[in-house]
Amino acid sequence: MKDQFEIAGHMIADDSSPLVIAEIGNNHDGNLEQAQQLIAAAAEAGADAVKFQTYDPDRLVRPGHQLYSFFKHYLLPREWHSTLRDEAGSNGLIFLSTPFDPDAADFLVSLGVPALKIASSDLTNIPLVRRCAGHRLPLLLSSGMGTVAEIERALAVAGDMGCDEIAVLHCISLYPTPPDKSELRAIPALKERFGIPVGFSDHSLSPALPVAAVALGARIIEKHFTLDRSLPGPDHAVALEPDQFKLMADGCRDVAAALGSGKKLITEELDEVRNGSLRGLYAAADIPAGTELTVEMVALLRPAAKLTAGDLPSVLGRIATQSLKEGDPISPESLREKGK
Repeated sequence: MKDQFEIAGHMIADDSSPLVIAEIGNNHDGNLEQAQQLIAAAAEAGADAVKFQTYDPDRLVRPGHQLYSFFKHYLLPREWHSTLRDEAGSNGLIFLSTPFDPDAADFLVSLGVPALKIASSDLTNIPLVRRCAGHRLPLLLSSGMGTVAEIERALAVAGDMGCDEIAVLHCISLYPTPPDKSELRAIPALKERFGIPVGFSDHSLSPALPVAAVALGARIIEKHFTLDRSLPGPDHAVALEPDQFKLMADGCRDVAAALGSGKKLITEELDEVRNGSLRGLYAAADIPAGTELTVEMVALLRPAAKLTAGDLPSVLGRIATQSLKEGDPISPESLREKGK
């Protein structure tokens, strides 16, 4: 499995900016115009991608079950998909959708989606995992309802199908997820165990948890998105409105950029600050040539000189090779060791 890959030109890697996905899901409420408005708002709010759900109620729910009417109501018609794909593209967004059956996966691939996602409820749906992986597109595996063993099995199935660009999304399938149930330390644990990119599909009400997830290594962030949390429908109440979403997206990118290389470096910009802020070594009084320097003869003053405060122990006891006036900087060239 690869430890980095691209989705529509967006790099998914340890040193990359996170891919921020606005999960529209069912929040179109069966209204095409509302779906289009959500796409435009997601672009304004800083999303990189929008994601919907593609399913056939007859292949998802047992006939006669109370959920059948729910999924029928929130169905995203096949004929809307190309319109929404084009709407996303015109807004500079990647169009994604989660397929819930193999035919839905084939349909999305025919539309040109650059990646496929397996919902956590289908992590153990091996026929669906096999079909999605067989398209050899980047695959996003949500793990909210899965065990580590189930993740391992899905990865093995996908690998057998020749799919080696896979990310596991940490997820807690509680709606909403309380912060104290979010288990964000699972993100680096999953990264270490599987050695592939890890993301975070968040169902909390907080714009802060995805930011923390990025700090812990998540490079894909998925968050429910709505125009108005007071709208009727099951997912609006656990989604972020545009202003909150933008705050989250900006925070995720700021944190990713701030992580840096992991090395303690003195950059060129910091060097300029150091030179103005560190204390240099200066003559505290007139010092005749041939004088042995004592601590009383040295003033530690800003700005930095050739010798700084950290060099003080090494100059004490040395001999001035030239006369220094009070306030002159003390340099290595103006000193010699005693006895030489």
